[in-house]
Amino acid sequence: MKLARLWGVILGLGCAVAAPVEARELRVLTFNIWGLKSPFLIRPSRIPRIAERIEATGADIIGIQEAFDPSTALLERIPAYPHLARGNRKGPLGGDGLLVLSRWPIVASAWRAYARCSWNDCFTPKGMLHARVRVPDGETVDVFVTHLNAHSGNERIRLLQAQELWEFIAERSDGSPLLLLGDFNTEPGSDSHAFLSGWAGLRDAHGEFVEQNPALPPAARDGYSWNPARNSNIPGRKGSVRFDYIWMGDSGSRGRLEVLATQLAFDETVAGRHLSDHFAVLAELAWHPERAGHHRSEAGSR
Repeated sequence: MKLARLWGVILGLGCAVAAPVEARELRVLTFNIWGLKSPFLIRPSRIPRIAERIEATGADIIGIQEAFDPSTALLERIPAYPHLARGNRKGPLGGDGLLVLSRWPIVASAWRAYARCSWNDCFTPKGMLHARVRVPDGETVDVFVTHLNAHSGNERIRLLQAQELWEFIAERSDGSPLLLLGDFNTEPGSDSHAFLSGWAGLRDAHGEFVEQNPALPPAARDGYSWNPARNSNIPGRKGSVRFDYIWMGDSGSRGRLEVLATQLAFDETVAGRHLSDHFAVLAELAWHPERAGHHRSEAGSR
């Protein structure tokens, strides 16, 4: 992990100068690998190629969706990621397909199924996975991974699932900064996106990065992880959207997360084809711990 030295500043009259603290940089990846269970698995040779290339992203923590087929167990044996948490492995399609991979120890984990589903998503027990990761200096980050209901007509179900998800997050969080990763099957401006960014108070890492960098080229601004115009695995040329997200949440007492950069990953072809029907999303983040004994002024806390 890279370390950047940050020095305290005086935030208001009567405040003491805080001691210097270190910002901890994290690289986080979310990836729907399209690992449907055989006989529905398309081009099984993709899975070992994903496993071979995932470390090259430089990610420290990875959230995986659609790891249904037994062949996806290859992702659980990548030497760079010796720590993992699995979702449910039961069901006709091989469970919920959720997985967390981490360079650092996972000290607690839990899984819960959604109470609601729609259409063929009911064949698999989609749910939400939590992993508490202990970073090298001993602090922890709460990581949540999920995969919301698919299909454009199911936004009401996704909103209900987002509400269930937030209840699970509230129960499991211990005050550590949190990351929520996954395939949300919804676009910015939808009801479920508005719930997570509004009522739940989470921050869309890519959306925030775009706001901070208005001069980004259109492709970088769009961040389309579901992209028929570019992805060789999706029929048709229309309907490019951003379905895959990295959300950030600040505890208020244990520090704040800052987005440094976001980009698509696994958006290149291998042997003429892409490795999934989704592109992955990679975010570089900085975690600024709260300074011991530090008190913000009212203006500084906004």
